Amino acid sequence: MESSPSPHGAVPFTSWTATVCLALQFCLSPSFVLQANAQSWSTEQSLPPTVNSQAIPLPPPLLPNTPPPQESVPVYSPSPGLSVQVPTGTVVPAVYPGAERIILGLEETMPLTLLVSQNVVGWNNQVWIPVNSQIQGRLQPSNGGTQFVAENLVISGLAQAIPLNATSKVITQRQEIRRGTNIEAILSGAVIGAAAATAIDLIVGDGKVGIGTILMGAAIGAGAGWWTRGQRYATVFVVDAQKDLDLTLNGAALIPQVPR
Repeated sequence: MESSPSPHGAVPFTSWTATVCLALQFCLSPSFVLQANAQSWSTEQSLPPTVNSQAIPLPPPLLPNTPPPQESVPVYSPSPGLSVQVPTGTVVPAVYPGAERIILGLEETMPLTLLVSQNVVGWNNQVWIPVNSQIQGRLQPSNGGTQFVAENLVISGLAQAIPLNATSKVITQRQEIRRGTNIEAILSGAVIGAAAATAIDLIVGDGKVGIGTILMGAAIGAGAGWWTRGQRYATVFVVDAQKDLDLTLNGAALIPQVPR
């Protein structure tokens, strides 16, 4: 039996039921579900992020384990190092400038300052001790003669003197001074110790040993028994100031190097 149309234009019950079923079938289909999920994910992504009112401290960044930078300090850098050890046995050529000879009594001690006469050169032509460096020391009695004993080395450009253990050979050259001796020939080009000058002047007796010839301040323990008044002659040591004063190191010397 066919249903009659509803008065007032209402949809019949059977037609409404069919429409609802079709709608439910469409909503439950896989394509609709995927489309709905995509729209929901897009909506969530467009929302602004939630801001926390409390700031969370971040850990410090990881840094490589490297030492802090150091300040550069200007230093002179001679090759191969800041100092060199000059070995025992090294010969240092030295002279007493401005004189040919040095005359002193047999027991006289005389302070002197020598000059290095040429560069002392080591391995690879490295200058260990430069020419014209000063060597402070003294001539003193030794084994029947006189010998120069070094005390300090003074190098231009260095603030302090360097202790130096070095000696010359023992010098035994002697000369007798008597009345009538040509004293001018002896004193020409020579410096003379105070003790030797006194003895010579007393023997010669002519006052020719002038104050300018005497090495002032040189006598230590002058006249200590080597000469007595009334003797007819005096014996003195004569040192060649240009040949007798080369020194030999008795111990290694640590010499700072000066940049050149």
